[in-house]
Amino acid sequence: MTSNIGYEYVNEESINHALKCTICDQPFIRPVSTNCKKKHKFCRHCIEQWLKRNSSCPKCRQILHSEDLISITEDIVVDVLNELRVKCTACGQTGLERGDFNNHIKHSCPSIIVTCPASDIKCSWTGPRRQLDNHLKRCSYEPLRPLISSLVSENQALKEQVSQLSRHMKEYHREMQHIKEQFHQYINRLDRQHSETAQSRHVSARSLITSTYQNVLI
Repeated sequence: MTSNIGYEYVNEESINHALKCTICDQPFIRPVSTNCKKKHKFCRHCIEQWLKRNSSCPKCRQILHSEDLISITEDIVVDVLNELRVKCTACGQTGLERGDFNNHIKHSCPSIIVTCPASDIKCSWTGPRRQLDNHLKRCSYEPLRPLISSLVSENQALKEQVSQLSRHMKEYHREMQHIKEQFHQYINRLDRQHSETAQSRHVSARSLITSTYQNVLI
């Protein structure tokens, strides 16, 4: 069943039956139509829950899958649904348009539990919106916001500097590693050259001794 928690309809019995879901018997919430011949309409939540347990349309029993559902976006249908009058069950205010109900809850309902605007800087107060103004008059956190905001900005700047230094250090370590590798390659080349030179001298000396010995024998 589609949840209407937070409001109830005004004069619900007068709402046109064509605007109601046959599963929950409430005005459509996020209405969708099926690909059945008669394009049956349901709340998206209701029909999706139905299809988890069944594989057919609840009205005509035609085979139906969730990917067959089509969102209803026609302005006239959406506008009529949004203009339905509701009553807030939290504060009792009536005559609200359903389409504006979320704005009522977010910005004006006096009975909704809210947090202090300074909750981001550790104020733990919560209470009905109607009490918020009185709380703000004695909140010890909100007056500190400019100072805390400044400290937060400085802290963020320091974090960025540390991050930048960290990147520089990584680059430095990569460069040092590259230099070490080049140094080792250079040392290896010197070792090979020294070995080749020593071997060449040994061969030359051996040839000289052999030649001298042969001359003596002659």
